Amino acid sequence: YEGSLFEIYSAHVLEHFPAEELRKVLLPYWVSLLSPGGSFVAVVPDMETMIAECAGGRMTFEDFREVAYGAQEYEGDFHFNGFSPESLTALFEEAGLSDVTVRAAGRRNGLCFEMELEGTRPSPAGG
Repeated sequence: YEGSLFEIYSAHVLEHFPAEELRKVLLPYWVSLLSPGGSFVAVVPDMETMIAECAGGRMTFEDFREVAYGAQEYEGDFHFNGFSPESLTALFEEAGLSDVTVRAAGRRNGLCFEMELEGTRPSPAGG
């Protein structure tokens, strides 16, 4: 229930939702579940790093395409979204998280380069 969780950890989930659903529904709901001082942690593909790796010839186009759009081998195995550290930070802050930090960026995970960000639900003013 609302305000009851200390941490929500999301690994390779956010990219599977349309931008407006993330912005208006999913992230605000998850933030509402956090207690003041609770944290939301997300691991997502690091599109900024992958674009640079592909442009630099260090990642094949086929690997980039698969990570960017999903393998598309079954229903739901596709991505609606891609993020940079800056764009995900802005999305976290818009959802009401503060003290957003990039725990990792450009971290290799199989074909994917990923990043991990954490944000905190602030305590109520005067609380």
